[in-house]
Amino acid sequence: DGSKLLYAVYTDVSERVRLEKELAESSEKMQDIINAIPGGVAIYKISDRFETIYFSDGVPEITGYTVEEYRELCRGDAVQMTHPADTEMVVRQVNEALQNHTVADFEFRKLHRDGHTVWVHVLAKQTGEQDGCPLLHCVFHNITDLKETQKEMVRLEQYFQTIVSNLPGGVAVVRLSAKQHYLTEYLSEGFGALLGMTAEQAQQRYGNDVLGCIHPDDAPRVSRLIREFVAGKDDFLEL
Repeated sequence: DGSKLLYAVYTDVSERVRLEKELAESSEKMQDIINAIPGGVAIYKISDRFETIYFSDGVPEITGYTVEEYRELCRGDAVQMTHPADTEMVVRQVNEALQNHTVADFEFRKLHRDGHTVWVHVLAKQTGEQDGCPLLHCVFHNITDLKETQKEMVRLEQYFQTIVSNLPGGVAVVRLSAKQHYLTEYLSEGFGALLGMTAEQAQQRYGNDVLGCIHPDDAPRVSRLIREFVAGKDDFLEL
């Protein structure tokens, strides 16, 4: 009669839809876990440049950028986002790890968006290939505070050494062991000079018992007085 018939084939895709939904939810949960990790995680395809395949929210946070800002910045060669003075070293470390199939473990600097230097520690390892190029999985941690603390400790050590070297006589830092030995933690050059030797020589000779440098006639008395001082409540002892 000229009418058209429409044939339709129906397939139950409920299971596939359920699996796709679960996969999406699992992926979202995994992303939340990764973003909660201190520092950042990134994957790069290494050729003649570092092409960013993936980065967690923590990567742009290290240098003060938003995710959107960082996504635009890393479209080119990601290695150019390191501090210029460290770029060559970063490339060398990565290439050595790829060639030797080892984990790259080193520190380098990046520039924060406000201009100050950020110190970063990275662990990087090849995890596969894409288009014939190695994929490098990197875990970054911001260690700027640690570096500043180390720098301050060096400054304080230099300050301490300057003061000690200008004191008359000598300085010794001594630890009383469980076996009642006076172990030297530090001897100044002035202390060594009192004995007619360098601080290093004094350390080698009397490092396990600093009282060994005291005259035998005085050693028992000095040892007794020091033990009484350590056991007592006084905070100063003069011999």
